[in-house]
Amino acid sequence: MWLLNGEKAPDHNTIARFRQKFSTEIADVFNQIMNGLAENGEIDFENVFIDGTKIEANANRYSFVWKGTNDKLIEKQFAKIESFLNHMNSAYCMKLVFERPQATALLTSIQSFLEGLIAMNRLKLVFGKGKHKTALQKDYEFCRDLLEKQKKYNIYDATFGNRRSFSKTDKDATFMRMKEDPMKNGQLKPAYNVQLAVNSGYIVGNMTCPERNDAGALIPFLKTLSRSLRKKFFNIVADAGYESEEVYAFLQENGYSAYIKPQNYETRKNQSI
Repeated sequence: MWLLNGEKAPDHNTIARFRQKFSTEIADVFNQIMNGLAENGEIDFENVFIDGTKIEANANRYSFVWKGTNDKLIEKQFAKIESFLNHMNSAYCMKLVFERPQATALLTSIQSFLEGLIAMNRLKLVFGKGKHKTALQKDYEFCRDLLEKQKKYNIYDATFGNRRSFSKTDKDATFMRMKEDPMKNGQLKPAYNVQLAVNSGYIVGNMTCPERNDAGALIPFLKTLSRSLRKKFFNIVADAGYESEEVYAFLQENGYSAYIKPQNYETRKNQSI
């Protein structure tokens, strides 16, 4: 409100474009402020309190793509490609060898080969019901469809990265279980995991990530903090959502002291009573 000084607020697209254009600069300014606070003794690097929350993405809840399903479709796709290559070897006296990493390149070269045959034979492609398609046209269309699907699966596979899902309408969003579940059915929603670190009353670090649980987000978050600040914190304080063997091993190897509530704390407390 102070910056606008009575002027009309910019719309969502204007803010989004600004963030995309200057995201690196904004992060640099934040890090400079944190390091400035550290130099002036405002941050003691003793205890850092870390917590996270999941924020639902502005994406279609039913636009999910699952890695498990995609992997199964890719396997079926490879079987079709291998069968098609055998057909091409038999029908056109070719010597094609199927290799999965080269699937897209193979289909592209076959498509070009078939297009050359169509042009050389001056074949007029026909479409619609009641039209008789030649074997050459059928092979060309089958190859074209295979290539389109292969390209789509390649894009999906690259989009997943280390995730198990993403949204078609917001490819950076991952499907997660949310605290708010009105239907009480454990519905997964496209969301982001936002992590915050606090020391001496200041937010000293933040990270938005696709990790579905806090334990998976802690290690990359601490690595981000150590890169952005010139010193590292001594004591890591977090709730039970951050407990895992991998987390404990990382903290011990890197000289951190862990103050993480055990996941079975309430059960053990009741048993002792």
